Amino acid sequence: MALRFPLLAVWLALLAAAAYPQAPTGTLPTVVAPIAATGVSAGGIVTVDLSTVFGLPGISGPLVQFSTVFGPVNVELFPQAAPLTTANFLGYVNSGAYTKTIFNRAVAGFVAQGGTYNVSGNSLYAIQTGPPVTNEFGLANTRGTLAMTKLANEPDSATCTWFFNLSDNSATLNPEDGGYTVFGQVIGTGMAVIDQVGNAPVVDLSSELNADFTETPVINYTPPNVSTANLILISSIAPITVYGSASTAGAVLSFSATSGNPAVATASVAGTILTLQANSSGTAEITVTATDSNGNQASTGFRAIFGGSLAIVQQPGSQTVTSGTTVVFALGVAAAPAATFQWFLNGAPLAGATAAHLVVGGATAANAGRYTCVATNLGGSVTSQAAVLTVAATANPGRLGNLSVLTMAGNGAQPLTVGFEVGGAGTTGQQTLLIRGDGPLLAAAPFNQSGTLADPVIALFAQGSSSGLASDDNWGTDQAAVTAAEANTYAYPLATGSLDAAWVSTLAPGAYSVQVTGNPNGSGLGSALAEVYDDTLAGAYTLSTPRLVNLSCLARINAGGLLTAGFVIGGATAKTMLVRASGPALAMAPFNLAGTMPDPQLTVHTTVNSQDEVLAASAGWGGDPQLAAAAASVYAFAWTVPGSNDSAVLLTLSPGNYTVQVSSVSGTAGTALVEVYEIP
Repeated sequence: MALRFPLLAVWLALLAAAAYPQAPTGTLPTVVAPIAATGVSAGGIVTVDLSTVFGLPGISGPLVQFSTVFGPVNVELFPQAAPLTTANFLGYVNSGAYTKTIFNRAVAGFVAQGGTYNVSGNSLYAIQTGPPVTNEFGLANTRGTLAMTKLANEPDSATCTWFFNLSDNSATLNPEDGGYTVFGQVIGTGMAVIDQVGNAPVVDLSSELNADFTETPVINYTPPNVSTANLILISSIAPITVYGSASTAGAVLSFSATSGNPAVATASVAGTILTLQANSSGTAEITVTATDSNGNQASTGFRAIFGGSLAIVQQPGSQTVTSGTTVVFALGVAAAPAATFQWFLNGAPLAGATAAHLVVGGATAANAGRYTCVATNLGGSVTSQAAVLTVAATANPGRLGNLSVLTMAGNGAQPLTVGFEVGGAGTTGQQTLLIRGDGPLLAAAPFNQSGTLADPVIALFAQGSSSGLASDDNWGTDQAAVTAAEANTYAYPLATGSLDAAWVSTLAPGAYSVQVTGNPNGSGLGSALAEVYDDTLAGAYTLSTPRLVNLSCLARINAGGLLTAGFVIGGATAKTMLVRASGPALAMAPFNLAGTMPDPQLTVHTTVNSQDEVLAASAGWGGDPQLAAAAASVYAFAWTVPGSNDSAVLLTLSPGNYTVQVSSVSGTAGTALVEVYEIP
């Protein structure tokens, strides 16, 4: 074959050198902004520009693509670090000089060099060179960088020939004749292609050609004959962009999309535009993938909801509250997709009132009126019934009149411990309480429960003290006082001579706990009920009288079991309550408890016309800022993980009897803490 070429300079011996600045590295496809759940009316179209979703965040310079027989190689250029060299290289690229060029030299673990010769048929032609470019050495010759060759002892002699560094050559190439100018770097996994060049077999064609061909990489080579078909060809070097444009040959990233429910929606991609076509109402999970030139991928998914449904399942109720206290209105909706909300007072929108719950703190006469809420989604809009807020000045405000907890209790490792607090802002003096630990009461009519604690014992402690303030085994020791308190508080009376435990205590404001265990001489474990009643005499309550302000119970709940807490709202007006069930939060600092329930859920119940009615439920608090603010206002310990499975509800309740049930979503046994707080 006829090979025509000019004689070019050879590489000189390489010398050691000190460390030099590193060139920036390339990146793989990355999800930079996940797509949120998307909704559209049935039959509609949704478009998403995927250039806002995926990217190569580390790329800032122009890109070129080397199209080789082994696959594409994308290179980011560094015009800021080497402006003259970059412009010189792009001049050859844009003129087409590198069309059908070859790698004419490869040394495994060192360099892969090209950009000197074109192939035409069975002939090689030297690329026509322009003026040499001034040397701009600054970035180190590390693995993956693209640099320019030059003549020996002539730093400013580079023209068209370039090379890829197959390893970190900074110690040898950086100090050579003023350094070899790095002006680009391979991105993604393109070095896998360049490594194939570096690891290809080489032949010495110097006797037939010249010194440029002493280490020529070849493919499909059968000695001794070599033709241009055996040379490693670069069909083109062309500008390219991350996403593609009309002025470039292609893009680093291409996109695809699939619909998990084509009957509802089909997904297609043209360029960077994802189009979702709604075929019917419903939900489809959409997966979108970005793939770079070397096959690396990044994916993200989102839910597309077509059409919509919206219905009110719980109306906000009218409330009468004491002036200066908190009231909560709640609208419950079944919505797909999720609804947005706007609350109104007497027909005027309330600024910032855009959640399903509306919390009005420190209510005054100015807050009284008719509250409505409009919920909106793709299914349209619905307006709640009006909830009337009445703000009253009364000496008999709503307050906790009774706290109780029902669960398994006994000796040893499973006592029933109930915490409560006496006091309240602006109160002074003491509060009289009826405190009971019931077991036999539950076994008798009308309750008729089986497996009850046969002989409960109760003890009262001040917070932080291990010394009991009082205790009782069998309630008959304080029979007259207990009987009078039962009549005053409407507590279900204990049977004369029963082994239930009870007494009446007068306590100063502060935090206390009641512990229920079994008599050491009796059966060790069974269902037990701990109760604390406000025994303030009717008509004797004033705004400064201490009251019960919270209840808490830490207990182990068996697999599939329940922890039941009850409370009574007394007085003449409604009271806002925060109810929480903690499990995962107890496993974190500062508690670090072992064996906590991983997924506590709670429901709040009442009885209406002899029928159980669920007023509120929670199976994960979701980081609700209103719940966090309410907890902070009563100094409840903070939940620090918004996505935890701890549960809470905030609701305003009229005077009456209420029950809280705590269980595991998965039926798993574990320790849980139930808390009931009044919100001032």
